Amino acid sequence: MDKTASLPPQGARAVRQGWACHLRATLAGRRHPHVQAAKPPWYAVPADDRRNARLIVSQVVVNALDGLKMSCPGPALDAAALKRIRKQLAGG
Repeated sequence: MDKTASLPPQGARAVRQGWACHLRATLAGRRHPHVQAAKPPWYAVPADDRRNARLIVSQVVVNALDGLKMSCPGPALDAAALKRIRKQLAGG
């Protein structure tokens, strides 16, 4: 067996066939019959164009972050307490 092979030859073919089925389902906009999730947990990104591949991946990351609905927390102290601390730090 080749040193770079991660699977035995008899297992590699099954993995490639399974991947092809997943890829066809993804590109067709439907899920694979063996995947339980309503939305597939992967994205098909073309690897032959590095610039577009990076653009697609960055858009996926931005969309995932936007979907988290995060916001910055408010201040832990009220305005009067912050004013007192600022005055102490200023030496007065």
